[in-house]
Amino acid sequence: MMSAPAATHASTQTERQLSTSGIWKGAAAGAAAAAVGNAILYFAASAGGVSMVGEFMRGQPPVEMPFPPVIFSAIVPAIGAAGLATALNRWLASPAKVFLGISIAFGLFSMGGPATIAGASTGLRVVLAVMHVVAGVAIAGGILRYGRR
Repeated sequence: MMSAPAATHASTQTERQLSTSGIWKGAAAGAAAAAVGNAILYFAASAGGVSMVGEFMRGQPPVEMPFPPVIFSAIVPAIGAAGLATALNRWLASPAKVFLGISIAFGLFSMGGPATIAGASTGLRVVLAVMHVVAGVAIAGGILRYGRR
């Protein structure tokens, strides 16, 4: 008969709170949702008259915000978030809360980017901040939703 501590130890070795394949599926779904949501925001803001001009490269003249970074800015963080969730899942028995805490902290930290774009209108800064929220919620939510067993 197996003792209770040995059974507990064995179960923590084989069972994890999140599945690795689910983490990556969730990251892909979150990135897709973020890309679509942020594309809608981009085109709605442009059509609504929000000035999309800013100094996106320090020292360069202000230019119209290009569209491709809207899509790339959904994909790149999803890859990083999935990598983080996978690592936490490997090291911790209950990684979801830690992942969520790090995601929230990173999301708040990322708000500094839109706030510091020189030459950007308040409207553009608000649109970019909302895009950051959309990406963060979609990506973290996707990872946690699909990653749970």
